[in-house]
Amino acid sequence: MSGLKCFLYLTWSDSSYRIGITHDPLFDLGVLRKKGYKKLKLLTQALPVGIAQVLWQQISTEQERLGKAYLTDSFSQKSTFFQQAAKIWLKEEWYCSVSKIIDKKEKLLQQNCHKFNISLIPPQEEINGEEVSSQDSPVNEMAQLKTVLAGRLLFLDEIERALLEQKVSISDLENTLQLLFLNNEVEMHPGVTWRDGQLICLRCGGRSNIKETRCFECGITHCYYCEDCMSMGESRLCKPLYGRPAGKDISQPSHLAYHKIELEYQLTRAQKDAAIALDNFVAGNNFKQCLVWAVCGAGKTDVVFWAIASIINSGGKVLFVSPRKDVISELLPRFEQVFPNLNANVLHGGQRDKYGIGQLTLATTHQTIRFYKMFDLVVLDEVDAYPYHGNKMLQYAVARATKGNGKTIYLTATPSENLYKLAESNTIELVRIPSRHHGQPLPVPQIILEKTLSYKINGEIVLPANIIRCIHRSVEGDLAQLFVFVPNVFLAKRVGEAIQEVVERPPFNDFSREWVQYSHSKDPQRDEKRLRFSRGDFPIFVTTTIMERGITVPRSNVLVLFAEKEQIFDAGTLVQMAGRAGRSSLFPHGKVWFAGAKTSEAMKNAVNWIIEMNQEAFKHGYFSEELYAHEGVKLGGYE
Repeated sequence: MSGLKCFLYLTWSDSSYRIGITHDPLFDLGVLRKKGYKKLKLLTQALPVGIAQVLWQQISTEQERLGKAYLTDSFSQKSTFFQQAAKIWLKEEWYCSVSKIIDKKEKLLQQNCHKFNISLIPPQEEINGEEVSSQDSPVNEMAQLKTVLAGRLLFLDEIERALLEQKVSISDLENTLQLLFLNNEVEMHPGVTWRDGQLICLRCGGRSNIKETRCFECGITHCYYCEDCMSMGESRLCKPLYGRPAGKDISQPSHLAYHKIELEYQLTRAQKDAAIALDNFVAGNNFKQCLVWAVCGAGKTDVVFWAIASIINSGGKVLFVSPRKDVISELLPRFEQVFPNLNANVLHGGQRDKYGIGQLTLATTHQTIRFYKMFDLVVLDEVDAYPYHGNKMLQYAVARATKGNGKTIYLTATPSENLYKLAESNTIELVRIPSRHHGQPLPVPQIILEKTLSYKINGEIVLPANIIRCIHRSVEGDLAQLFVFVPNVFLAKRVGEAIQEVVERPPFNDFSREWVQYSHSKDPQRDEKRLRFSRGDFPIFVTTTIMERGITVPRSNVLVLFAEKEQIFDAGTLVQMAGRAGRSSLFPHGKVWFAGAKTSEAMKNAVNWIIEMNQEAFKHGYFSEELYAHEGVKLGGYE
């Protein structure tokens, strides 16, 4: 069942009353009989769960939903004799009191139902609990369902798939979920509901793309669904979400003890300092978030291993999130090597199994949408990258995946302005890794002002002599491969063809294989070309920003054309592209050129960021010793 209709009801005992919501009033009364509830009065007809939930919250307090005692606080302070007398009086007069409460709640319902274009038709009969058999579910089934749901927020069909994946069988899933809900062990929310007078999707947090539809599931003409997260399955007003915070389960210390992480290589001084700082961060209470600002090629993943070990040793769970599926797949063997026998789980869009349970979960950003207060530590790799950067849905999902007292680590070489401001204002912790593993400074980009760099209406590209010299110096002078970045798909092809014409003429050597390839987001062969360039099959790769990260070429230089196009090349993007050069100890002094008709603010900021990191590394002594042997040596703008 994908849609769900629910009733609101009031049930009472000799000592308390309770206002509930259920798909089956008889089932609820059968459960609540064990707590002394004897009668039940329906307050509404069956309504879509989203409407029923809103009305339930509007007509009742939290205390009334859990069970409110007749005696007020003032009565409880009186003598025992007075309390007994009050109880006798209340018991004799209770039916009259129930009628008054029912009348009050029905009036509240009538006042609110017009917002949903519905007319309430509450049944008039009371249901006597003596005529209802007690309801129960097997204890082992309830325990298994709680385990599968722990730290998750799922629709009913997703729960069914999770149970199937975990090889768990529940004889009556809907009623078992309702029993856990009555016991306050599982939360139930509609996929779409109203909050602060505005429609919101509770699965993804979206507000702007909620659409009205005539629904064949719940039968109403004004149902709503969310377009933002349709790719993850439909979220609707009449579709219930079930969630169970992992914090409800008592974490036990892991049987594995990773007090010392043994790596096949040594951490650099900069990495070790950062690793110690992060280990202290997860153990402390001063901050809940930490920004790790690391230069491109600093090995930022390695520095989180100690922090992850601390969480796992205490019985906690860790989520490592990356924007790209290929990164997640590549990281799994690395984590398994560092943490042998660790129960790890991998989630990305290409996998069939999506509901595994592990101490460590590696996932792409979109997979976080099904988690609910599950993780003690969340590590976000490349937090500045697509699709996480600027995506409110994914930011909402990641925040919700973290436990209330959980910690979050952001890894990036190019922090957003907001993250940077939070770190600068001491709102979140800041850890820097300002140097690469080989102990050499970052190549500082050279800005080339070239107003003749342009393209004509017919698409013909004019490559100035300065640009041709950069290409010649890179390929023939340095014997290095060359990234050539351009701002759009159109220019990728045109620049690629223009460079091909240039390199086929002297003074370039007689290269027996192809010189140039170009690629962009619409190129079906982009992954193949990326691999071939990494292998050194051709020397010049013209590309858009799709190659700004996630590719390492041992001996490479970088040329950014039309670098002044700030709407495409912001400071962070320029830093990432510059980060393709100088990554290897075989060629640490790669060259970077920003070429444009003018110097943009983004170009200036990118250069300043790189110089600032070099200065930071120099100040802390992270560079190789020979760089300190010469007084007055100038490295990236500092002495």
